[in-house]
Amino acid sequence: MVGIMKNLNIAVIGGGFMCKAHVNAYRTARYIFSDLGVRADLAAVCVRRQEQALALAQKYEFARAYTDLELLLQDESIDIYDICVPAQTHTEIALRLLKTGKTVLCEKPLALYAEDAKQMLLAADAYRAAGYTCFNYRFFPAVLLARRMLMEQELGSIRHMRVSYFQQNGADEERCFDTLRYACTQDCGSLQEIGTHAIDQMRFLAGELESVSAITKTFVPYRKDTGGSLHTVENEDMGAALVRFATGATGVLECSGAYWGRKNRLAWEIYCSEGSLFWSLEEPNFLGICRKGSTVETDGICKVNVTGGTYPYSEYWWPGAHNLGWEHGQINMIAAVLQNTAEKKQVQPAATFRDGYRTAVIVEAIRTSARLGRQVLLTPLFEDQTETEQISVQK
Repeated sequence: MVGIMKNLNIAVIGGGFMCKAHVNAYRTARYIFSDLGVRADLAAVCVRRQEQALALAQKYEFARAYTDLELLLQDESIDIYDICVPAQTHTEIALRLLKTGKTVLCEKPLALYAEDAKQMLLAADAYRAAGYTCFNYRFFPAVLLARRMLMEQELGSIRHMRVSYFQQNGADEERCFDTLRYACTQDCGSLQEIGTHAIDQMRFLAGELESVSAITKTFVPYRKDTGGSLHTVENEDMGAALVRFATGATGVLECSGAYWGRKNRLAWEIYCSEGSLFWSLEEPNFLGICRKGSTVETDGICKVNVTGGTYPYSEYWWPGAHNLGWEHGQINMIAAVLQNTAEKKQVQPAATFRDGYRTAVIVEAIRTSARLGRQVLLTPLFEDQTETEQISVQK
């Protein structure tokens, strides 16, 4: 057990759904992850309207409420800035926060444009600020167990990964344009809204992507807004890509916000030389495992509840099969960021601004591929390449 507790002051910018999720995570992590030696204090909330700011401060027990980002920046007690506003404002806000040299946690997508994401990454480096992107699905026990098994090559080498993220928000053609965020937000689309999570799962589990060959489609090209005006929908309802990984493995990526019956389904299949893995957000506590066997009895998929026992996070949460829910991915992610910040190093695999930037590059490459009808190589597009990657490109 850690004897000395380090307190970190948190400022949340934004007051919507993700503010609520993150506040729950900070408060819960105080006692669930108490042995990490770090405690989050809700120091400030910042939204534009004073009435809302005061209401949020009272509801969530923030110590202070701000309506002006400049006034928040004058509060030198803040250790972590948490950006929970719409994606189109991430870059402007983050660039101002990063100048403090403090940790900045930003909801996904990091930015709607790769160039903006690059500027955020460069600013974090320039001001020696730690920047994290909220890819919370990394932190389900099943996902972390799969990553461990893959890294240790328990099932041999990866041959193929298939990942999809489907929702039904835009399935109804009568859904109003201004109530469908992925459609009405310029250059957002399903690829940014949910596809970024699918891309991160690919990168987190199977490694860096090397190329994409893609298609996109807008199923409902025109939508009326709540006032009755007709709008042309520029953003994609779906995106799909054939993927090649840097390792030589292949993959398929799909996302859509317009598929009936899929309220929030992120799922993947990973096929290896000695077995396979399967997972779905609709059943997040279960990991499907198939191992190469020599008998008929072992020739199939074993569906394992990966809670309790010796599975990831078993020492923090409940006994086996006392299942975790969606919010626990957020809590585990927040705990990882808190620990990394307290120890000033990457001790837990929280997604960084680099991950957010590369995801933005991949989104744009998918759209470019769909528009041009050809394969797009990714490695030359990554402007944050490591020395090894640069040598590979030169070859």
